[in-house]
Amino acid sequence: MSNPDLEYTRMVKAKVSDAIEEIKAFYCREDFEYKIEEVMEQFLRKPIGDAYPHRRKELEVMCSLRNVSADMLCDPKTRTDELSKIPTRNELCKLLIERLHDAYTKFPTSEKLMERLIRRLLKDEFRESDSVRLTILKKFIKDTNYHTKPIVDWFDSKYGDAPGYSKLMKDEKVNYILENLCDDVFENLNLEKTLENVAGEARRELRKAHNKKWQLLKLADDLATGKFRTNGATKEQLYIFAIAFDMTICLSGVDKMAEHSDLEKNLFNDFYNDNLLHQIQHDK
Repeated sequence: MSNPDLEYTRMVKAKVSDAIEEIKAFYCREDFEYKIEEVMEQFLRKPIGDAYPHRRKELEVMCSLRNVSADMLCDPKTRTDELSKIPTRNELCKLLIERLHDAYTKFPTSEKLMERLIRRLLKDEFRESDSVRLTILKKFIKDTNYHTKPIVDWFDSKYGDAPGYSKLMKDEKVNYILENLCDDVFENLNLEKTLENVAGEARRELRKAHNKKWQLLKLADDLATGKFRTNGATKEQLYIFAIAFDMTICLSGVDKMAEHSDLEKNLFNDFYNDNLLHQIQHDK
């Protein structure tokens, strides 16, 4: 039996489908006005046009979906009132957006998805009290060399005078960092004070160098807070994350529980395609 916690994408599809189904039909008032014109043009011919039965049948099908009367729509005396029961194209678009918005906001945000994923992947490997971004950062420091040097150097400058720190062997030093590293390391992402009195090309070069130096911090913060970058940057971050967290590709026929580490499902379906939810989650 598959774990319901792993069914995010399938649940979204079902919810969106249900939301759209509530609208019943995508025919708007303008569609009915056009079809009525076709029906009446055939009906008023002498003799009645050959296409009338077919056009009338099309109208009746549309009416059954909208729960309105074809007879009343064809009668000039009742047409206006009956048409008023059908949303205009603009009203239908607004209704569709509202239904989709409601469906998506019932599901976890990108931040919650990432938190659930790393807790499931790492289990008790790090402290539960650590923030999501700090947990991601610690995993990279523990198991990779991906742009970790600036963080280790920063930690050295802050804790280098701690008793016995300078005598620690490499593995002992890493363990010490993992034990003592806090969220204040992410203050290095704030470049605004440094840029206050810098302008032009110098400002651009400084920002570029800063982003390159602290790109691991940026990766951890982006993925933890659901920031989506352009030009494929987020996709690249997700691949790097998948390597660091030892994620796999779940092949057909493999035990469903292997889905918890499947990078395609968890990262590129649930998280990355959740971009729409990221865009509307703060909408009022």
